[in-house]
Amino acid sequence: MATKNLKIEKGNFLWFRLFVEVLIHMKDNARAHHDLVEILRMNYPQSNFVADFNQNYTADKAIEWLTRDDSCLLKELNRALRQQHLDHLFVFRYVINDIHQQLKTEHDKEIKDKEKTLTLYRSQVISEFELSQLLQANTGELIAINSFMSTWSDRMKAIDFHKEQHHVGLKHILFEIEVDYTKKSRPFAQIYGKEQDLTLFMLGCVFRIRSIMEDHTFHCYVMKIELCSDDDCDLKNIFDHMTKDFIQPETDLITLGSLLHRMGELDKARKYFQLLLHELDENDPDRAHCFDGLGHIENDQGRFREALKYYQQALNLRMSHNSSHTNHSLVALSHIHIANDYKDMGDYNEALQNVEKARTFIRQQNLQEDRIKEAACHIIMGSILYEKAKCIEALDEFQQALDINKQQGIPDDHPDRASIFQNMGLCHLTSGTIIHNPTLALDYCVQALIIRLNTLPQNHRCTGITYRSIGLAYEQLKEYQSALTFYKEANIIHKALNKTFNELQKTENDIKRIQKHLSDPMLRPTHQFKTQSSQNEAPADIGAIKFKTERISPQLCSTEVPIQVVTRRMILLGRSNEVKSSFGDALLAQDNYFMINQGSSSVTYTNESSHIVGFRDFYGRKLMIVDTPAFANEYGSNSIIRTKITHSLEQAAPGPHAFLFVLEFTPELSFSEEDDKKLCEFLISIFGPTIYQYIVFVFTNLEKLQRAGIEIDRYLKQRCSQTFINLMKRCKNRYIPIDNRAPPNAKDASFAELLLIIDRMLNENQGKEYTYQSSSLQQTLKFTTQM
Repeated sequence: MATKNLKIEKGNFLWFRLFVEVLIHMKDNARAHHDLVEILRMNYPQSNFVADFNQNYTADKAIEWLTRDDSCLLKELNRALRQQHLDHLFVFRYVINDIHQQLKTEHDKEIKDKEKTLTLYRSQVISEFELSQLLQANTGELIAINSFMSTWSDRMKAIDFHKEQHHVGLKHILFEIEVDYTKKSRPFAQIYGKEQDLTLFMLGCVFRIRSIMEDHTFHCYVMKIELCSDDDCDLKNIFDHMTKDFIQPETDLITLGSLLHRMGELDKARKYFQLLLHELDENDPDRAHCFDGLGHIENDQGRFREALKYYQQALNLRMSHNSSHTNHSLVALSHIHIANDYKDMGDYNEALQNVEKARTFIRQQNLQEDRIKEAACHIIMGSILYEKAKCIEALDEFQQALDINKQQGIPDDHPDRASIFQNMGLCHLTSGTIIHNPTLALDYCVQALIIRLNTLPQNHRCTGITYRSIGLAYEQLKEYQSALTFYKEANIIHKALNKTFNELQKTENDIKRIQKHLSDPMLRPTHQFKTQSSQNEAPADIGAIKFKTERISPQLCSTEVPIQVVTRRMILLGRSNEVKSSFGDALLAQDNYFMINQGSSSVTYTNESSHIVGFRDFYGRKLMIVDTPAFANEYGSNSIIRTKITHSLEQAAPGPHAFLFVLEFTPELSFSEEDDKKLCEFLISIFGPTIYQYIVFVFTNLEKLQRAGIEIDRYLKQRCSQTFINLMKRCKNRYIPIDNRAPPNAKDASFAELLLIIDRMLNENQGKEYTYQSSSLQQTLKFTTQM
């Protein structure tokens, strides 16, 4: 069961819930059933359940199929929900919809027959780290459950259930849940069958924390929570509005692709747009929406000419069907997209011509719903004027866009409103104008950031753009340490995208500039910083640029500037690609994320499509995992490996907090004394002696030792060389064993323990990250920079 603290993860919850709403409104169940059966057959080739499910599944028995003793559905669905594996959830769409409908039907019946309130119980084992997060939560805070949750009405049955679950490092918690049938909420209902006492809640339910305390009698913690009404959550207004944007009576792949694009899932969005293009007839007008979506994706990634080709295809198709008022409106939208793309390319004359064409079609219609497109035109005009340093006129255009959208009834915290604040802030950062005011700019950008942190998924590129804008404001205010903090936050987010966005290069240059300044207090910047409008995010906004606001009078310096969560940057080291990268996949909770080349010591990333950097949001922390090549038997001789390790270190700038040296427990002697001496020499030559302060050893395959009845301490003494034992001593014997076959919650407990080890290590290092020290590494850095 995955719990989300809405104080920290509002944006993630909002978009994941929208994603689920889109899924349960999609049709095409026949194809979905075929795709799901194929996945089950591949993962469970010996299961008789799969053939039975394929032939006999019916929508009215969805819950029964999910909860059968031999069912593999629940395991697969829970894994997809826990990892938020969107592609797998897409395949499960009809099952999720059928369960939702069945729960809703039964819930409506129970409302008439049940008492007003009901108390239910849920037993759970969680990691110590997750427990510490819950203990820090305040009474009244909201948590969301992003999975189906089963409960009992019998308290002792729930307690007895958790007594049967024993895993090292896990804690027991009992959720005492109060539900009120008079409140409108996500559906829940009693499941009839073998477990007469079982009640199932729809995924996405929100609960309010009432209390949490330790129960010494039953050796568990008890958290009292109550099911919230749909009206209780402060995301209700924005959720309701965005539901109208995305949810139609029948949603399709266009809707799904558009949602994924807004979530920042560009590769997934591209896949579904392209899939639908292959299925539609050449003259089908829906193809234009696919071209729009593909154009937005290309524009987001800075490929403006490729984007223009898609936008032009959409326009041509709409012009060929230009016989209705509806299509006039869509033609205007195409010209807006084209204008925005030309603006991003710096071709302002073409941009202005297309803005005027869009306005011509809008005036011909004179429809109320087209006023939102007028706002889009004002935004493009404002961006062009800003680029021409006509910031007063640009501000007026942005304000007109805000005034138009004020009449639309759009929630104040709609994410598109952040784009306007961002652009207005940048106008006030432009030097040499009478409105230059970095303090006012900072306040606008902070307002944009607050909205984006609350209403966008974590690591969204637009949030990274806003972090950089705040850094620019602090830099102009000569608060350089604060500027560096926000530049680093922006840099982390852009790296998480695993793409070569222009923004990544900008933030790396920003960091180098500020670090150079901080290293020399006498240094003062002598050049002007060209602030950039958030141009590349405009396609996402223009499709639905809607704001509700009034003339803004920010309270200067009154807003605490928010930073998201604590980041831990970790570098994977190891002698085996398979062992190292498999652990990296487990730490990210993603299958086959890092490229694995078995039988080779070559680097685990061999082409541009391979990942070397991965991110995971882990109970309020942002984990950054950077892969490196394995280096067994190639110490000192392989310059390619040295160069690629250097490249990995650059990804973790300004420096990693820890090096995770990943090994596996093996029954035989691991490596010879000579091999381990070469290993130590290699580490020193590449990283310098300070690396010993930052290494944590990770031993996988703990289950092999347990089966052989060998204790870890005995293994280290008898199966490792004296050189390796001394190496561990130099690293203060920091290590953690990992059971590869442990269930996900037990693995998370081990990962939480790993974070605690890293935290203690950082305290010993005065909170400082590793910095490049060895002459070999510095020479490699110098060489690769010159290439």
